[in-house]
Amino acid sequence: MATTKPSTGRKRAPKWTTKTWVRIIVGILVVVYVILFIVLNSQSVKIDFVFFNVRSRLWVGFLVSLVLGGVLGIALAAYRGWNAKADKPPAA
Repeated sequence: MATTKPSTGRKRAPKWTTKTWVRIIVGILVVVYVILFIVLNSQSVKIDFVFFNVRSRLWVGFLVSLVLGGVLGIALAAYRGWNAKADKPPAA
């Protein structure tokens, strides 16, 4: 007859591996970098777009450029993937 230990109801604490510590440290460094970036680029500047211009903080202009570049990159990749599928002949 096999006996098992009764459960104490406690869950084991997760192990903090080297990989976990590296992720935490990298995350902290990224947060510090972002805060420094915002502080060092907080001056107000005039930003000219194609059809209009605005006056905003420099870091906001960088953020808008980053987001627009990412959206356009994703859209272009999706279009190229969709276009490549359209060019293939149907399977026989």
